[in-house]
Amino acid sequence: MRIAHKFIFDRDSRFRPMRKEFDLDHPDPKDHLAKNWRNEQSFYELALLEFVRLYGPTGGTFFDVGANVGNHTIFLASMVADCVVSVEPCPEALFALRQNIAKNKLSNCLTVDCAVGDRTGQAALNVRAENSHNLGSTSVQARRDCEEKTVQTKTLDRIWSDISEATKGALKYIKLDIEGAELPALRGGADILQRYAPHVSAEAASSEELDALCKYLYDFGYVKVGCFGATPHYYFINPEKRPLSGDLSTPMCKIIRCASQRVWKLCEYFG
Repeated sequence: MRIAHKFIFDRDSRFRPMRKEFDLDHPDPKDHLAKNWRNEQSFYELALLEFVRLYGPTGGTFFDVGANVGNHTIFLASMVADCVVSVEPCPEALFALRQNIAKNKLSNCLTVDCAVGDRTGQAALNVRAENSHNLGSTSVQARRDCEEKTVQTKTLDRIWSDISEATKGALKYIKLDIEGAELPALRGGADILQRYAPHVSAEAASSEELDALCKYLYDFGYVKVGCFGATPHYYFINPEKRPLSGDLSTPMCKIIRCASQRVWKLCEYFG
C-alpha cells in the first residue's frame, strides 16, 4: 500500500508544498491500522507525528515502544530522528515492521523483539480473539480469552544499555503504546529519564492511568503539554532540560489542531 504525506508549513511557517510517498504493508487488510491508511491516505495518528516533527526534538535516538508494523517508526526515521529503535514483541507485527523498514530503504532503524516492563524476564504475549482485526491490541497481560505465547521482557534502561553504542546521539523521544503497560515501562526507564530527559508520549486509556503517569513523571521534572488521538496519547516534556523547540502560535500548529476532529490540547505548561 502506498500512502502520500503532504507538508504544508515548515518550522518557520513558510508555505512549502511537498510530497513524499511511503510504502507500508500490513498482514491483515481488515486491520484497524490498514483501514486508516486506505481511508486517510496518510499516517495513523498524524497529528501526534506532525507535532513531534515540528515541535519535538530533532536528531538523536527515538524509541518506538509498541512499534506494531512501523507506522510511527517509518515517519520518525524519515523525518526527524538520526536513529529509531523499534520495540515489538509480536512476531507477526515484527515481521511486517522489518519488511516496511526495508521497503522504505531506511538504514537508521534498529528492531528489538521483546516486551517492555519494569523488570527483565518472561511474559505471556496475548492476542485477544475479539480483536482479531487489531494487531495493535496485542498485550502482555494474561487473560483467559487470549492465545498465549511466551516472550522476553526487558526494561527500557536495559534496552538502551544493550544498543546505545549502535545508535546515534542521545535518547530524545520515547513513544509508548503498549496496551496499559506504559507505567511499568517507564518505571524500568528511570535511568534514561533522569539522564536524557527525552520527550515522552504515552497512551492512557483512563483517568486513573493518566494520573499514575503524571505522578510518576512529575518526580523527574516532567509536565503534560498535549493530548492526541481517540485513545489519548499524552505528551510529556521536562521543560528545564528539554523544552519544546517550536512556536506554538504558528499557523502550522493551528493546522495540526484543525486537521483532526480529536484535536490535541495544551495543558499545564502553557497555562
